[in-house]
Amino acid sequence: MRTLSCPEFSPSVCADRDVPDHVSTSTFAAATWQASAAIGLGKGFSVAAVLSEKLKSFDIAHHLPDGTPYDVPYYLPTGLSGPVAGLGDARVVGRLTGRVQGTPLLLDVGVGAHLPTGRTSADPFDPSLPASQRQPRQFGNGTVDPRVELGLVVGSRPIGFVAQGSARLPLYANPHGYQGQLLVSGSVGALASLPEPVRTLALLAMLDATWASPARWSGEPARNSGGGVLAVRLAFEWAVRPGFSLRGQLLASPFQELSGEQFVAPVTVGLGVSGVLDLRPKAERHGH
Repeated sequence: MRTLSCPEFSPSVCADRDVPDHVSTSTFAAATWQASAAIGLGKGFSVAAVLSEKLKSFDIAHHLPDGTPYDVPYYLPTGLSGPVAGLGDARVVGRLTGRVQGTPLLLDVGVGAHLPTGRTSADPFDPSLPASQRQPRQFGNGTVDPRVELGLVVGSRPIGFVAQGSARLPLYANPHGYQGQLLVSGSVGALASLPEPVRTLALLAMLDATWASPARWSGEPARNSGGGVLAVRLAFEWAVRPGFSLRGQLLASPFQELSGEQFVAPVTVGLGVSGVLDLRPKAERHGH
């Protein structure tokens, strides 16, 4: 919630019309469902695919200092209020995982791409586009973007140390003139495997850092885009039975340095399940 006064918040708007002091209240909520699958190819090689469905809800309300509702006479750079749903970009990554000979290090290297399956929209800053169709919220980039990943684990039981990093590299604009953000993230932390009788439960504590460049519309940096986030992540994985696990995480972001009027997400919760499907013939699995 913040108070907007002319001409500080927008000299151009206030120059054309009489805009009284008013209060803007913004709320944002989002949920993501993610499906993933991985296939082991032997000798540490594997291929993983991920596809997500996203639901975002935005609500922006304005009122005068005395509490009277107020309809603003200007375009909202954050877009129209209400829920919006759509597919996100799929990603496919091939990775190699193995021990570094002569050391306690487990190394994981991944190379792949994000695919243009996500929902995209026309340029919201195009003056010829009706205001009712201006939607700056992209669910995907609409382009094929290279992705690289690197992970390192030292030890495992009872304590292991973990470092991870990844980068998404948008190289060109989609047909609407939108070029997504260069996204770089890294994590460091510790992994604890508990003793009996809860040996199948693993706990993870991580410090996450993410930085994103501004997106671009027709070569120009997008307003309300780009910035950095520092977060603390607490997670668990419970191997309910061989080949089937439950996962969960809580992400708290005390530091978010974002450009413009972006919606912040101070707390994020995630839950999921994972399993292994053995497709080898039964005779082979038993060594016959």
